[in-house]
Amino acid sequence: MTTPLPPSPERFFDFDAVRRDMADLHKSKDTAADRRTAVVGRLKLLVAEVRTKISRQLDADGNGRRCAAALSAFLDDLIRLLYEHTVPRVYHATNPSD
Repeated sequence: MTTPLPPSPERFFDFDAVRRDMADLHKSKDTAADRRTAVVGRLKLLVAEVRTKISRQLDADGNGRRCAAALSAFLDDLIRLLYEHTVPRVYHATNPSD
C-alpha cells in the first residue's frame, strides 16, 4: 500500500500522477521487455523535465543550496517511485512471509 506524500515546496512534479502513469504503462504492455522500456522511457522524460525546471529556478534566483536541495528531494522521490513500482510488479514475492 502506498502512502501519500506531504506537500513539498521543492517538488517539481506530481508524484501520484507519475506513479499512475507507470502503473498504466506496465499494464498496457505484453512483455517484460516492453514494460521495462515504457517505464524507463517515462522516467527519462521525467528526469529531463525536472532538471529543466530546477535549472530554470537556479538561473532565476542563483540559489545553489536551494538547487541542491531540490535535486536531492527529486532523487529521493525518484528512488521511491522505482521502489514502489518494482517491488509489487517486477520482483513480487509469491509468499510475502519469505
